[in-house]
Amino acid sequence: MLPIVDYLTRHAGQKVTIYGRLTDEIHQHMVMPPPSHQKIAYFRPDIGGQTVIYLAKTAPACQGPLKLVGQVVELRGSSKRPGEPPSKVDQTYVEHQLRVESSLCLPAQGLDADLRLLGLEEASLAQKQKARERLYQGGKNAIPLLIGHLRDERNYEKGKTLPPPLNAPVHASPPPPLVVNVPVSQVASELLYQIITPIYSSAYASRRKVYNSDLFLVKDWEKWWAKNQHKSLAQIHTELKPKVDKYWQTKGTAQILD
Repeated sequence: MLPIVDYLTRHAGQKVTIYGRLTDEIHQHMVMPPPSHQKIAYFRPDIGGQTVIYLAKTAPACQGPLKLVGQVVELRGSSKRPGEPPSKVDQTYVEHQLRVESSLCLPAQGLDADLRLLGLEEASLAQKQKARERLYQGGKNAIPLLIGHLRDERNYEKGKTLPPPLNAPVHASPPPPLVVNVPVSQVASELLYQIITPIYSSAYASRRKVYNSDLFLVKDWEKWWAKNQHKSLAQIHTELKPKVDKYWQTKGTAQILD
């Protein structure tokens, strides 16, 4: 059970305060807005997971974290697997969500401010690179913040010229340069992998060509974080060292992290 699901279940019908960020990533939820709160938003709490929140007006656009105060409401519906014979525990689906009474944008500080800086048009690339380095040095503390920006479409860098692919065919003249914009979401993804990757020299490492330069593949960062947030970064690195060995043993096959 994800942390926010457990928390809201234990506080059903009560007034609670939670902290987190709005997200564009939508998981499977029941949605039943009450008449007085017709605005729907998806919220990623700092404690992990995701929930639906209902507001009387449009959610505030916060650059940093958001503080919500509201009433935990209980929703009941039919099985989330229509068409399949329901099990005894699946005949009625119950979900707890939040009817928001008040919301407050909290100031972006520290790593939050660095994440905001990554997409500021007025910031220089040198300033953004320093912010990126601070986020990397933030280690485990930066992970949930970066996960919240995996859909951030702001530009980190405009007009970046990419080198030609290594496997490009031989031409009489070199191909034209490929110029792209680098979104903050791409930087967030790169930083997440950099943070969790151990500094480790595998005994199986080879200079031979590998299938893929990426050591790991995380298909759902929120689920991965919910399972691993209780561990220290050193523990995470130790657990991933055998995965690095496996990467080299399989000639560069990215290891899937659940």
